[in-house]
Amino acid sequence: MIKTAPNHHRTQTFFSGTGGPVGENARTTVIPVMDLRHGLVVQAVRGQRELYRPVESILASGSDPLTIAKALLAETNSPAMYVADLDAILEGRGHWDTVRTLSRELSCELWVDAGISGPDGVLRVLSMGAGQAVVGTECLENMDALAAIGRSAPPDTVLISLDVLDGKTLSKAPGLAGESPLTALGRLVELGWNRFIVLTLDGVGTGAGPDWELLAAARRMLPQAVLVAGGGVKDNEDVHRASRLGLDGALVATALHKGWVTASDLR
Repeated sequence: MIKTAPNHHRTQTFFSGTGGPVGENARTTVIPVMDLRHGLVVQAVRGQRELYRPVESILASGSDPLTIAKALLAETNSPAMYVADLDAILEGRGHWDTVRTLSRELSCELWVDAGISGPDGVLRVLSMGAGQAVVGTECLENMDALAAIGRSAPPDTVLISLDVLDGKTLSKAPGLAGESPLTALGRLVELGWNRFIVLTLDGVGTGAGPDWELLAAARRMLPQAVLVAGGGVKDNEDVHRASRLGLDGALVATALHKGWVTASDLR
């Protein structure tokens, strides 16, 4: 069995309260995102991975993962960073050394999506220092895998990413595949999960905004769950909108690289 390693940068406060931001001045936390492909940070476009190219950012030169990661954290001062390892998702060959380096060098918690389809994948990324193993519905083959993950890993180290494409749940798992996102969320909750990223893949990289109607409905349905929005967050107004909906976090990449969301916006 793969043993998990302690993450010395683990943020204890991000998930300390569920059910979204509270209080008059509460604000959704911006979580910067990096997509890794062939050793570089790439720019995501609508989930069409064949179109992804090395990122061009106003924050840093080049597309080296550690350089870009440090620039994103300097801009956002975020307690966490989401890393999608596309090589692992598409080919099963992950950026394992890069994940270890990021975990060691960054002063934040890493959320790592590396094509996890079962407990071994969860334990692998945790052993590399990730604070959260992101289990995307896209990679799930069946519901039994979720039950096995629940038995193998501490529940506070796993985030479920509800991957949505063309308004339907993207998955291979019967009971999730092709279902409406709200139906899929309900089934995941029935299995005991309550920490979710709602990722609208066709909005990624577009600046068109996430599926606000879906996110509002998800929050009404699950008032106490952790909900993080992903897919097309464009600007500071989108971040404020997420806050008004009571969302815990918002994944942001393109808007940071293009300067649509800036450090001054996040103060």
